Amino acid sequence: MNLRITIAYVLPALLSFLLSQWTVGQESNVRQGGCVALDVTSPPLFISYERRDEQAWDGRNYVSGVLLRLNNNSNCVISLTTPPGYPRELPPTFGYKNGKRVRLPDARIGSIKSGTKVSLYYLTKYPVDSSLVFTGDFHVRDSIYLNNGDYIFFSVPLKNFKRNGRVLVPFTYDWDNGKPALVLNTDGTFDEAVEHYLTFGPERLPKDLLK
Repeated sequence: MNLRITIAYVLPALLSFLLSQWTVGQESNVRQGGCVALDVTSPPLFISYERRDEQAWDGRNYVSGVLLRLNNNSNCVISLTTPPGYPRELPPTFGYKNGKRVRLPDARIGSIKSGTKVSLYYLTKYPVDSSLVFTGDFHVRDSIYLNNGDYIFFSVPLKNFKRNGRVLVPFTYDWDNGKPALVLNTDGTFDEAVEHYLTFGPERLPKDLLK
């Protein structure tokens, strides 16, 4: 279901924040939002293009799209919004590095398995439209935790990017104490609980996809 929220209902502070955060994926490769990158050649938190996907949900049908990878290349645990039902796992305490048994970074119990494909909640902003569009939305929502160094996949319809749309994925840090990124009111407006977003725009896709 696509729920259009007119700009008249969006808090001015929220819109200002979103505008300033559209380049969040291009921030310092060392620190981002208090998180330190595990691999300093990449940002601590970022979205990257993976491949084409012919099973991208547009709110009504499965259509041609792109598979994106949301990377937690940081020492932080983050949570994202999905429909319920994704399996959780108990992360290991110890692992092996260079042949030696080492203690792994702290991870949240019940986190989603790294590499899982999910139906991820996100918004889309089009440059010629004054609205934010809930392109990925569900009647029932749940939170998944993504541990340090893990990643997940999600799909976005290719037509969103052909219209020059930019994807905004709300998330929360572990220290946000489980507060949701967005609170939807009964009158169709929404309040901002925690203001963190990861973004991905068409300029980061292979050019032949947008023809």
